[in-house]
Amino acid sequence: MNRHLIIGRFGKADRVQVSASNGEVVTQLDFVVAKRRLEHDIGGSLDGLAKIGIFPSEVGVDLLVFAAHVQAADTRISRASESQDAGTREIRLVVPVSDPARWNAAIPVLQRILNFLTGDRWTVGFRPRPGGFQRTVSKKPAQLIPAPFDSLALFSGGLDSLIGAIDALEHGQTPLLISMQEMARPATPKISFSAH
Repeated sequence: MNRHLIIGRFGKADRVQVSASNGEVVTQLDFVVAKRRLEHDIGGSLDGLAKIGIFPSEVGVDLLVFAAHVQAADTRISRASESQDAGTREIRLVVPVSDPARWNAAIPVLQRILNFLTGDRWTVGFRPRPGGFQRTVSKKPAQLIPAPFDSLALFSGGLDSLIGAIDALEHGQTPLLISMQEMARPATPKISFSAH
C-alpha cells in the first residue's frame, strides 16, 4: 500500500514547496504547459463556454481544477495495488486556487463527500495560484442577445438525469445540459511520480 500526494502546478515557474510525508508517492499534475493555457481540457471547456456566452468566475475555474485533481487521482491510482485492503486508498491533494481562504473553509465538507463517494481516505489542501494566474477567464463582454438557456442541468445519460431534464422542460425552463467525456490519455503523460 502506498499513500499518494497529488500537487497541482501552474507552469514551470510554479515550484512552491509542498512537503511530502514519509512514504508518500508524489505526483506533479501540470495544469499549464504552454502559453498560459489550462490543460486537462479545462482550457477547451472554457473556450466552449465562451462560445455560448458563459464566462465562469475564478472560483468556478477553481472547481474545475479541483475536479481534475480528483479525477486524476481516482482514475490513475490503482485500488488493487495501491490500497491497504484492495479497496481503500489514501490520497492527499494540494490544489492551487484563486481564493484559498474560501476553499479552506470547505475542506471538511469536501473530504466527507470524497470519502463517502469513493470509500477512500482523502486529505485536501489549497494554496494560492502562482503569480500571473490570478485571472484565468476573460471578462464577459456586453451581450445584446441573451443566452438561449436559463438554467444548468447535469446530464450523465442515465435515467435520473434524463428525468431531471424533462422535468425542467415541463416547468418552462430551458436548461443547458452539462456532461463529461473522458479524453484519451496522451502517449506521454504529463504526470510525474516520485516517492518521498
